[in-house]
Amino acid sequence: MPFSSCADQARHQAVPLIGTAPLIQCFVMIECPPPWGKTIQQAKYLPPALQTMVADANYRQRGIRFFLINDGRRKGASDRSTHDATEFPWQRVLIFERTQRFAAGYQAQELWVPTLEEGAIALQQYFSGEELTYPTQDIPTRDIFICTHGQRDRCCGCYGYPFYREAQRLSQQWSIPNLRFWQISHIGGHRFAPTLIDLPQGRYYGQMDEDSLKLLVLQQGDWRSLLEHYRGWSLLPAPLQQLERLFWRNQGWQWLTQHIHYEVLRVSENQQRWQAQFAHGDPYGFTQEWWVDIVENVSQRIQSMGSCSDETPSLSKTYQISTLQAIGELERIVA
Repeated sequence: MPFSSCADQARHQAVPLIGTAPLIQCFVMIECPPPWGKTIQQAKYLPPALQTMVADANYRQRGIRFFLINDGRRKGASDRSTHDATEFPWQRVLIFERTQRFAAGYQAQELWVPTLEEGAIALQQYFSGEELTYPTQDIPTRDIFICTHGQRDRCCGCYGYPFYREAQRLSQQWSIPNLRFWQISHIGGHRFAPTLIDLPQGRYYGQMDEDSLKLLVLQQGDWRSLLEHYRGWSLLPAPLQQLERLFWRNQGWQWLTQHIHYEVLRVSENQQRWQAQFAHGDPYGFTQEWWVDIVENVSQRIQSMGSCSDETPSLSKTYQISTLQAIGELERIVA
């Protein structure tokens, strides 16, 4: 049967969401008004210095990913009022970086720059370890980034943008301090639109609706319903995201505060089998270590469209836990 979009097809085929979050060491979110183009290097208001930085393969090799964000404060130059520059004299660059061996999320850093051109200078200072010469924001926030990048894939415009507008409306009802909703450029997985990232945790979700958003934000109620929308944790490679989801299912909301660490021991040549050690905290401040053997479930491979613009389908892989064995405590986590 014909499908109107890749998101429609993914829902019809029940394409598994878990294991589709990318492994990321550092997120860089640059506040930049749309239009963003098909790729963010083509964004109308992104200066050349930042275009060059975004395209630099060295950053990608280090696990650094760049995104553009917008919360509606700033519009394109042709749409700005004469008071725009006075009302919003600073632009924000948000950095979320994994800095610890045992981590429950990412360390957040918010930089304020007067222009996007100086945003490139601020980022160069940050990644070279120099002293920052720009103001920083120290108020802890929870940032939820909803993909609305319709120029990359129409599902993110058709499903993502209305969901973002609804999230903004609901956030006014909830009145949760320091919770911010953003529009964000392509984060992958647009066939699961509406899709989002919850930071500083770094967890990805897809096929969201009002009920699942309420569970995500308030973290009350049946967490297992939210797991149906869970794409995975960007602290982990795809096969281990399946394992982490299992621990969340078994432990409930308290799992979201636990620190984790992993070490991949062996990967088969065809990457269909992964063996690893995985450690996580427990409610008493200790860590428990596991040995895990994870294999690809070849029988559940699904051919589906990864994007509305794809001419040929792509392969969706799923993994299952073959063996999970506890190997004892590691050490007490000292705060």
